[in-house]
Parts: sequence; structure tokens; C-alpha cells
Amino acid sequence: MEKRLFRALQARQSEFEQDGICIDLREGEAVLRAVDSHLGRYTLKISTASVDAGFFISVISSDTSPAPPDNHIIRDPSAVLAFLNRRLDQLHGHDPDAEVILSRIETWASSREAAEDWYRYTPIPALGGNTAQQQVAKGGVKDVLAYLDHLGQGGYA
Repeated sequence: MEKRLFRALQARQSEFEQDGICIDLREGEAVLRAVDSHLGRYTLKISTASVDAGFFISVISSDTSPAPPDNHIIRDPSAVLAFLNRRLDQLHGHDPDAEVILSRIETWASSREAAEDWYRYTPIPALGGNTAQQQVAKGGVKDVLAYLDHLGQGGYA
């Protein structure tokens, strides 16, 4: 693992642990284990994909889930930390972007729970097969909102 990223994660280790996130730092990878706001367990693995590609990040649900792993390749170590902070906020239910999207989905879903299930588990072909949650995690909030606008105007899913 790149030394700057390793040191940054190491420096935040006690902060992660205070938030209930177990972190295991090894030479070639970092493994974070977290529990989301719905008590689902997640593992976030960061490893060096290759010198050219940067860092490979995989977010995997430890519970039985229909969602496939959420995989990312990020080149910049500081972008990896920003991604981790955002993704951990999402898992802990502190994501304001998710709230905006969920409130819009809830208007046509039968309940908040149905809206959350759609947000987390429904692949959207127009977004490359990503779920709304995966697209938001990649910084594509505007893409999800545009898709919802399209649906609201009578467009096809």
C-alpha cells in the first residue's frame, strides 16, 4: 500500500475504532469492517491494484444481500480518504444526498422501507447497472436526480 495512505489510515485508526469501525492495516491492504444504520455488516477492502491503476476498493456486504460488491479504482490517495469518509457516512446513515433522493423515491414507493430497498438494491440500466446508492457513492448524485426527473416526466426506466 502507498505509504502516505497507509500513514493517514494509521493516524485515523483510533477515530475509526471510536466510530465502531474495525480496521486491520497490512502492508498490501487495509480492511475496514463496519455496521450500517440497518445493522448490516460491511467490509471495505483497500488494496494496491497496480502501480498504474492506483487503489482498488471493494465494498462488500457481509450479510446475505442481492447487491453485488461495489468496486472502485481510485488513483489519488487523498481521494481514497475522501471516498472512505463519504462511504462510511452513507453506511452509518449520515448521508444528506441519500436523504434528498430517498424523499423523492418515497413519493412513489409504498413506504420508506420500499424506497430504501429500491435505493440500495435496484440496478439502474441508465446508470450503467449501478444502484442509486452505488452511483451516489461514486459522486453521481446529479445523475440519480436527473434519472428521477426523467421518470417523473413520464420517461421510461
